[in-house]
Amino acid sequence: SGRTPSAKISPVIAALQRRAKQRKVTGYGLAKDTGLPLRTIQRFLAGTGSPTLSTIETMDSALGMTIRIEHTRRRKHSTLN
Repeated sequence: SGRTPSAKISPVIAALQRRAKQRKVTGYGLAKDTGLPLRTIQRFLAGTGSPTLSTIETMDSALGMTIRIEHTRRRKHSTLN
């Protein structure tokens, strides 16, 4: 199940993709650093699939980021540091 051109990528995923690009991290390198399957990383970098929170946490750590998700009564907020 791929992403259609009109589908939006979440700001969290987009930030992780930008960081990977800035650091010139390859899919293979990120898979090696995180222990995640290469196919999972490839889907993530391509903007397809739907990574779990655990996958996102693993990737943010490998990319030197911290993502915090807060739940409020109205809606969920995510912040990037």
